[in-house]
Amino acid sequence: MAPNFTLTTLADKRVSLSDFRGKPVMLNFWHAASLAETPSIQTFYAAQQASGKDVVILSVNIADDASIGRQFVHYLA
Repeated sequence: MAPNFTLTTLADKRVSLSDFRGKPVMLNFWHAASLAETPSIQTFYAAQQASGKDVVILSVNIADDASIGRQFVHYLA
């Protein structure tokens, strides 16, 4: 079991890994210069949802400020 941690979302909500206990969780640590894996993660998530699996993906920016994170979320939408 992974150690628990708590982070703050772009919406200023606190989220802990333990909030998702019992569900499969994928952790993705990223920064703006390393987004090549994003399409693969989106494909993986869509396939899990289509097969009825309830998977959680936590994408954690490890280097950039919140404005870069917001741009990334806007890009994905």
